[in-house]
Amino acid sequence: MAPVVHLSGPSAADEGSTKTYTYTVTDAGQDDAAITVVEDCGDNGTRINTAAANSFDCTFPDGPASSTVSVTADDHDSANNIGSDSIVVTVANVAPVVHLSGPSAADEGSTKTYTYTVTDA
Repeated sequence: MAPVVHLSGPSAADEGSTKTYTYTVTDAGQDDAAITVVEDCGDNGTRINTAAANSFDCTFPDGPASSTVSVTADDHDSANNIGSDSIVVTVANVAPVVHLSGPSAADEGSTKTYTYTVTDA
């Protein structure tokens, strides 16, 4: 009998954000072999270890995009040995931020200098 995996976590994220996912694995299989678990953040996510058991973080670098976060468990039984669960995460684009600095007033005909920075998540 395949392990049963239940994955919990958000299905939406802003680009540049990190989200936490947790899961449970139960197995009613016939053997006592250790279960191998694979945690995955999908093509558009990066997996980060957490200190908590049955938990991992995913960072989503750029949007708009989607990524399938999943957990797969293999109990190594001879048949029907793999269970999984997944969440499709929609990654939203976040508008760039512009910061402008310089004088707030100018006389007609004068030249003023301004600096700016642009950041994007």
